[in-house]
Amino acid sequence: MVILSGGAIEAILLDLVVQRPDESLSANTAPREQDFYKWGLSDLIRVCVELGVVTASIEKLSHSVREFRNLVHPGVEMRKPLFFGKEEARIALEILHMLHRDLSSPS
Repeated sequence: MVILSGGAIEAILLDLVVQRPDESLSANTAPREQDFYKWGLSDLIRVCVELGVVTASIEKLSHSVREFRNLVHPGVEMRKPLFFGKEEARIALEILHMLHRDLSSPS
């Protein structure tokens, strides 16, 4: 659940920057890499917050999901032994719900 939620959050944020290519690339927090598909989740989070398309609360909470989501990589799991259970999975899913709520609200 944590990995799937993290992947969904990343896909949504990637879609947001792809829809705003010029703004995204010129953001102060944008990485030097011009290919959005090579940006990491932390890059996507920072740029989307700077552009005002997601809230600062999404930023703060998404970084923790990013850490857990990265456990999909065996090397990361060995270097950073993190434990997650039902509670962390629920939190990751709630962050995804918050993102959906924020993007569904009329501006």
